[in-house]
Amino acid sequence: MLNIRLKIAVYLLFIVVSDGAFAAEPPRMLFQDGGVADTQSPSGRRTSFSMMRLPNNRFAFYDRNKPSDQPMALPDRLGNLHTLRPALPNVAVGTEITKSGILGNTQVILTPENRVISLFVKSEKIDKDKVATVGLSQFLNVWVSDGNISQVNEPRMVWRGYNGSQMEYEQLPNGRILVPFGSFQPHMKAVPPLGRNKVVVMYSDDQGQTWTESESKLISPCYENFNGANEGACEPAIERLNDGRIWMLFRTQAGFLYESFSSDNGATWSTATASRFSTSTGPPNIMRYRDGSLIVCWNNCEMPPRADGVGVYGGRDALHIAVSRDEGVTWQGFREIYLDHRRNDNPAKSGDRGTAYPLAAFTESVTKSRGMLTRSPRAPAPRTPRPTPAADDTIDLIEPAKLSIILPADFSPWLNGAASSASPITKSPSELDLATADPRKRTGT
Repeated sequence: MLNIRLKIAVYLLFIVVSDGAFAAEPPRMLFQDGGVADTQSPSGRRTSFSMMRLPNNRFAFYDRNKPSDQPMALPDRLGNLHTLRPALPNVAVGTEITKSGILGNTQVILTPENRVISLFVKSEKIDKDKVATVGLSQFLNVWVSDGNISQVNEPRMVWRGYNGSQMEYEQLPNGRILVPFGSFQPHMKAVPPLGRNKVVVMYSDDQGQTWTESESKLISPCYENFNGANEGACEPAIERLNDGRIWMLFRTQAGFLYESFSSDNGATWSTATASRFSTSTGPPNIMRYRDGSLIVCWNNCEMPPRADGVGVYGGRDALHIAVSRDEGVTWQGFREIYLDHRRNDNPAKSGDRGTAYPLAAFTESVTKSRGMLTRSPRAPAPRTPRPTPAADDTIDLIEPAKLSIILPADFSPWLNGAASSASPITKSPSELDLATADPRKRTGT
């Protein structure tokens, strides 16, 4: 499962919905700064684009290598700068929060009490003579750092085990902080019936001072002859629904993202079942936009064919979004917002490729200097036609870890344009033929 953690660092994309004045335009690509050495990161490097989750479902954007109160600006392919707003709030700049390094994370939380909370994973090697007993060669423990303008506490470990797939964490309106992640289980292997991971949820009701682990451990089925690694349930995303429930989607190898719901603010969770979102094997992200819409971003793909009869790691050649304006009852769009430049190549027999691990946010405004980068994403089968990609649809030598995608504030004209004439999906999960969750029964796999 260590490889999964590495992919988080290598393939992370930021999806930013802007309040700019480009309502009818398709997504624009912006590029992040170069990576820097980072001995604390499992991959040994990181990029500079980070976000702060503000109270009331808002976001701020900053350069984690040099946080300041100035808005962050990113270039498009033509070199034109686009400024993302808002910048860090004054409470986080020029104080102990800035000096401590607590902002050096992909995402942090600012509470209504002006306290910054950062959760991260730290490796712990297991002694060789204990590996057989422990069932793992290392742990990826959960650590937390927190503080305010006058004092930042020393980082401390709050969970010990193998957190191989922490995608996000959020603070609920009642103040509770939820941290869902996939946990590599000791002595388990990437084989049916359940793979080697379970989804674990931790929560804190005192701004990160103490933590409780939910008794619910979420699982999903795996099947023989899957063309990839049967990791099991991992890499979850969460969002609060208007009826107070917490909705979770997570990665599986069962042909669909699986979903679970909590009616007690994350303390317990329903048995996970297949959602309406088909997928190969990649993580989702859920964001609530300022107008109340739910936006899901994920790999609506199928696995590639085997190479000489051997399974390959793939199925992440395109990144998609869908939007619901009725709390998930119906969904529109299913548009491709990013296509990997190697998507038409034969899959390699080893290693990984593609684009995945989205993290979505919306800005208060995007200011551009001049010019604009546009693309013409094609829509995924079988729900929509597949028009031929435009000539500029492939951008060679892009490293997704350095890429951001900007969607206009009102993306409905693009989302439901002629190239994406899919009818809304209206079936509830209980109405789906969940037998098709078995990838052996799906076409094209």
